[in-house]
This record gives sequence, structure tokens and C-alpha cells, in this order.
Amino acid sequence: MKQITVFLRAPLFVPREGAAAPARAMVLTGKLVDGGPSGGLTIAVEGWADQDGKALKGAPKTLFVPNAKVDHAALEA
Repeated sequence: MKQITVFLRAPLFVPREGAAAPARAMVLTGKLVDGGPSGGLTIAVEGWADQDGKALKGAPKTLFVPNAKVDHAALEA
């Protein structure tokens, strides 16, 4: 799996209880699980950050992020 950093157009929606991600998360770093024709990216997220790049506390989580939510992504070689 390739290392990826994904920059979102808007923060992830996070309900007050039972959140799958930290509030205000806009930069996701981790491993690209699938980036195929599924209409989005499946990412094993290892790190979370807000739009200012400030690290957010959150447990690792595998997320499917629809293409419409992604502004751009950087893949490590």
C-alpha cells in the first residue's frame, strides 16, 4: 500500500456522539487501500489534522472518502 495524504474540500461531518473521526478533520494521512473505480478513496487513516495542519487526536480508522469530498491527494513514491 502507498502512503497518501488527502486534503478535503470541507471537514468530515462528525456527530457529537459516536464519532468515527475527530471534529474538524480536513487532512488525512495513511495508507491507500483502494483508489479504483469505486467513486472514492479507501484510506487506512493513521493521522488527522485540521485545515491549519494542526494534529488532531483520533484513533486509526479505515474510511471510504467519496471523490466529491476530496480536493486533492499526494501519493508518496
